[in-house]
Amino acid sequence: MIHRVIAAALFCLLTQTAAAQFFGGGRWGIGTLAQLPAACRVGDTFFVTNVAPGANLYGCTATNTWTQLSGGSGGASWERQIIAAKCQGTIAGAGLSLPASNAPVPTCSLVQNTNTPAYATLDWDDTGTKSAFDTLLLPLTTLGTISVQVSVSTSGTSTAAQTLQIATACITSGGTADPVYNAAQNISITPDGTIGDPVTVTLASLTLTGCSAQQQLRFRLQRDTADANTNTLRLHWIRFYAN
Repeated sequence: MIHRVIAAALFCLLTQTAAAQFFGGGRWGIGTLAQLPAACRVGDTFFVTNVAPGANLYGCTATNTWTQLSGGSGGASWERQIIAAKCQGTIAGAGLSLPASNAPVPTCSLVQNTNTPAYATLDWDDTGTKSAFDTLLLPLTTLGTISVQVSVSTSGTSTAAQTLQIATACITSGGTADPVYNAAQNISITPDGTIGDPVTVTLASLTLTGCSAQQQLRFRLQRDTADANTNTLRLHWIRFYAN
């Protein structure tokens, strides 16, 4: 009898069906996210094969309710961070995609000491509309709230606010590669008054109108040159995360 149970369990694993087998009073199964059974009882577990490694395990925490048990580690369940620019010697290169014209400038800092070698930033001065872009793949699971953090410093000592604007658009499979962006959101930054000191600011909820799980998220960054600070805005990194 034991051999039959083990054989049935192995068959479930090899075929990756959504079926579950009984073990120790609970049931477990394996398959894709789409095969996660609609019905479950407390104690059931399911290993999802088509998600990021480390985020595979789901448990039934209430009748017919699955909860992801792995992948969060107490922090964000989905996260992407992009370094705005990098230095190779004294030559700076952008970490974001830039257009052929009207773009912010990747710049190597000249501030160096024992613990701080030259670092790069993506710089927006206070003139004209300059854009930077990039694309992320959204999570496989249903979208919740996605937050954005930026690390920014400034070229001067003014503590007047600077404003970075972010606009989003999603690209569907087979859809246009030149989508219409949602209305831009403002990320208001208050410098601390010391040249080069990075300040981290969070936008609590990114606009995701027209977006679904597994789609490509295109974002555009621009500076609002009407802000109250005429110094150069220097972007260090940008981070997207969902809890």
